[in-house]
Amino acid sequence: AAKAEKAAAAAAADVSDDEIEIDEDDVPKTRSVTETVYAWEKLNDVKPLWTRSPSDIKAAEYKQFYKDALKDYSDPQKWVHFTAEGEIEFKALLYIPSSAPSGMFDGAKRDALKLYVRRVFITDDFSDILPKYLAFLRGVVDSDDLPLNVSREQLQQSKVLKLIKKRLVRKAIAMMQQLKEDQLRAIAERDEQEAKEADDAEKDADEQQEADDADGEADGDDDDDDGEGRSSSDDGDAAAEREAERQRRIAQMARIRRFGVSGDGGGSGAAAAPGSTAASTASATSGGAAARAA
Repeated sequence: AAKAEKAAAAAAADVSDDEIEIDEDDVPKTRSVTETVYAWEKLNDVKPLWTRSPSDIKAAEYKQFYKDALKDYSDPQKWVHFTAEGEIEFKALLYIPSSAPSGMFDGAKRDALKLYVRRVFITDDFSDILPKYLAFLRGVVDSDDLPLNVSREQLQQSKVLKLIKKRLVRKAIAMMQQLKEDQLRAIAERDEQEAKEADDAEKDADEQQEADDADGEADGDDDDDDGEGRSSSDDGDAAAEREAERQRRIAQMARIRRFGVSGDGGGSGAAAAPGSTAASTASATSGGAAARAA
């Protein structure tokens, strides 16, 4: 049997490929099959503005968000964007509007501050999250520590909400103090620029006067004597006026640095930003608010 198998194998090896016949019925048949594959595509990949890093957000984006989300047609005066960490964690974006809302203290619903929990909108009809003297502020608060299914009664009794309120008041007062400093700095820079322009104008006037005096000397001795008398009188009056103006500006700058009030009789807020009633309200309430926050 072994010899027979070896002989059959040798005979098969001697047969060439051309001599092997393949039956077509033995070849497996194939066909093309169309397969449908489903994949998910994220349509809205934009993150909420308050969840992004403040360093990655431009001022124009803050202003546009204020107009779109908080329904105001004018730009805000100032804003603060921060993340609170520690006992509780939340993100907040607070704005000071350019003008105080009408009937700010009448207790009506304002939709000024929107409360979110884990990026899910909860309510904007909730006045207990800020004290009444800060009712003009607008913005967004997003907390991860509050439950999603909460009622108004549960929010009022929540210890987390009380801590959030305390942090918001502190940040709001600091923002208003910074706004006042910015306004005073702008007033000082403006007065410095005006003083520089006045000095330049005085120098030009002195140079022009010297040129006129030189022309007058060439007209004759008699005319020159009369001209010198008038020029001396005019120079004395101009010098007295310049000295009085300089003293007035020095006194005005001293009052601004000490009290934040300009010497023209107007408030510093009105001088820095016309129509900024909210900023004036913020400056007036910052002293009492600091005591309450402490």
